[in-house]
Amino acid sequence: MSDTRDPAPESPAAIGLPLVPAPPPSRVRPGRDGGGGWAVITLAAGLSLWLVLRGLLGVPIAWSVALFLTGVALYLFYATAVGLLFILIVQPMILLSGGNTRSESMPRALQAVMIVFPSTHFVSFAQAILYRGAGLDTVRPAFAAAAAIGLAVLAAALLRFRATLAAALS
Repeated sequence: MSDTRDPAPESPAAIGLPLVPAPPPSRVRPGRDGGGGWAVITLAAGLSLWLVLRGLLGVPIAWSVALFLTGVALYLFYATAVGLLFILIVQPMILLSGGNTRSESMPRALQAVMIVFPSTHFVSFAQAILYRGAGLDTVRPAFAAAAAIGLAVLAAALLRFRATLAAALS
């Protein structure tokens, strides 16, 4: 005897949504097509610098815009990898990165902890590029550190995501 009852009113089938099985963890690729949010934010940062600094305020731009925007995109890569932990990790990280308070005025133990956060390196290369007109040779170590930290966090997040998805599907 088949069950002829209507589906529960709150079920996806009851409201006409198709029931599609979830893909296996090996097929899940966050940001599948590369995303575009980072590009929009980087472009907005560049336009803001160009329009506000040069256009509105008349400040000559003596530093490399392309180098600074590359650093912005690199930092956004890390910030995206951190995801939902923004309030717990990123906000204190930003406050302690050296942008609001000089790193040299912090206790040595806190300085040692903050070196593993990319925002410290972002503040370092952003200040070097924007204030002193530094080139790639000067900011390369900070870029490399931010990229390495971003890759490590992204790898950990992907492993955790896939493990969570695999556990949910089994």
